[in-house]
Order: sequence, then structure tokens, then C-alpha cells
Amino acid sequence: MVEKEKEVTKDSTDNMEEIGVFPGFSKSNNIWWFAFGSLMLANFITRLHRVDQPAWVCWDETHFGKMASWYINRTFFFDVHPPLGKMLIAGMGYTTGYNATFPFEKPGDEYLDHNWLGMRLGCTLLGCAIVPFSFLTVWQFTGSLIASTLAGIILVFDIGIITLNRYILLDPILLFFISGSVWTMSQFRSCKSPFSNSWWIWLAATGVFLSGAIAVKFVGLFVVLYVGIFTIGQLWDVLGDTSKDFFHFLKHFLARSLCLIALPVILYMTYFYIHLTILSKSGTGDGFFFVVIPNHFGGESFVQRHNAKRGGLRSCCKSKKSSNRWSLSSLSFPSISRRNWCQTTTGHHLCS
Repeated sequence: MVEKEKEVTKDSTDNMEEIGVFPGFSKSNNIWWFAFGSLMLANFITRLHRVDQPAWVCWDETHFGKMASWYINRTFFFDVHPPLGKMLIAGMGYTTGYNATFPFEKPGDEYLDHNWLGMRLGCTLLGCAIVPFSFLTVWQFTGSLIASTLAGIILVFDIGIITLNRYILLDPILLFFISGSVWTMSQFRSCKSPFSNSWWIWLAATGVFLSGAIAVKFVGLFVVLYVGIFTIGQLWDVLGDTSKDFFHFLKHFLARSLCLIALPVILYMTYFYIHLTILSKSGTGDGFFFVVIPNHFGGESFVQRHNAKRGGLRSCCKSKKSSNRWSLSSLSFPSISRRNWCQTTTGHHLCS
């Protein structure tokens, strides 16, 4: 009886593998690994070949290279994008010996003897991960080596993606987290044992990648929406399973809320905490505070408030000696000026 059941199972598996025009392959098949390995080789060749050329500032490298220098110098600045991608670029430069002295003034400036290559190479390597993530995602959804290989080939030879991957930009980092989010979600989808170790690992990994996507650029919200719709569909199926009680659905809901909502939010706030901790010196972004936000520049607690009605900026600094200094700038936001300022100290009031 057991032997007959094994034969039936084997026949069913064989039939599933042969569905479609082309024969199916499993990961244990040498053809599968040959296809995957060939794509990875082509992936690295097309991205890393002469990645040091051109040896001058290209396109938006002037922005993100400059911001990396500000991170390394710990100089405060303001930017419209969340901080994770820029901190990663700064980390790449710092660990490869970049001393943050190149000005990144405009495209076309030659790097000369500055150690800048680590930042470009780091962004390129993160961009290289897009191909295996996409290959494995298509494989997970379809089980077709043909479809997976076709998806990999399209990405390997896409000129737009190759170009974005080869420079000091946020785009390869963003695409790394977006494609990673979809891949980990597909891996979680394939887990057949709820609340097993692998089930929790892939669910938490999806949350980590989601936090990375939205913490690089806000356009990462689209992959959050995609995973959210998929999660709602899964929860709907769990709720519709009449063989399980409502407590079973509640466990699934809480697990997803923890890993796909709470974990990304905590990580997102952590990135900003690290961002504000690193940038401890006064810099070009000081004047962009238009609400009361505390920061620490040079050992002083610094608070700024934008006066929208008057178009000025009011600043308050409290030093370690507990002396209070009030200043009112007559210049418009976000500039900071010492012109027309008043200083109040204990028993004294000075204006100039």
C-alpha cells in the first residue's frame, strides 16, 4: 500500500514537471544551475566592466557624492529623500578610504587622486543583486526555468538598468530593496507550514526590505502597496478557511502586523535616529527647520522656529552653562544671519 502511494506521488510530480511546451527543471538539475550561473556571469560583466570609467562626476553623482562627504564630515544637511541610501553610500566611501575632501561641485569634474571608486563600486554591486532576485522571484511564482531565464536576460541587457547601476546614485540601492522585497515575499508565499522558523524568517525579511525601500526614496511606497495587497489576499483566504477558528486568523493577522508594519516602522525611525546622530555639526541644512526640532551642534542644544508671518527665523540656543541666548533673524527662511539679533543673558539684555 505504501509503495503504491509513493508511485502515485512520483507520477503526480512527474506530470507537474512536464506541464507546458518545454520540459520542466528542478533546482537539483544541472541545467538550472547552468542557466542561473550564466546569467550571473553576464550580470557581473555588464555591470563591472570598466566601472571606473568615466573618471569624473556623472549626472547626479554631484548630489549624492556631496551628501556622502557631509555624512563623513558629520555636517548637517537637508534633502528631500530619506537618509538610508545616502548613509549607505557614505559608508561605502568611508570603509574604502574616501576622506570626504572632493567637492562634487558639478558634472564633469575629474576625481583625480581622490579615493571615490568604492562608492561607485558599492552601488554597482547592490544593483547587481536585481538580476538574481528577479530570476528567483519568477522561478518561485512559475516554476519555469524558461520564464526565469527570460526575465534574467531582459534585466541583464537592459541599457537603462545597466546605466543606473554603474554610478553613485540612489536608484541601484532602491531597486535592490524593491526587488528584494518581492523576492522575500515570494519565498514567504511558498512556505507551507505557518509559524515555522522559515515562515517567520521570510516574513521578517520582507519587512526589512520594505523598510529599506521606503527609507531610500518615497517611491518605495509602491512596493509596500504591492506587498500590502498580497497580504490582504492571504488574510482573506485564512479568514475564509472554515476549518479553523477565528483565533487562528488573529494569529496570522498579528504576525503580519508585527513583521510588515511594526518592524518596518521601527527600522525607518532607527535610520533617522542614526542620521541625526551622525550629523552632529552645524551645516547647510540648519535653516530648513520650520518647527521646533532639537539637535546638538557643537555641544549645544539648538532649536529653530520659522516665523511664517514675518518670513524670519527665530533661534534659541541653550549652552551647558545654562545661559539663554535669543536671536531674531531679519532674513527670509531658510537663511540664517546674525544681523539684527538680540541676546539675553542673566541680568543683561543686548541688541545690535
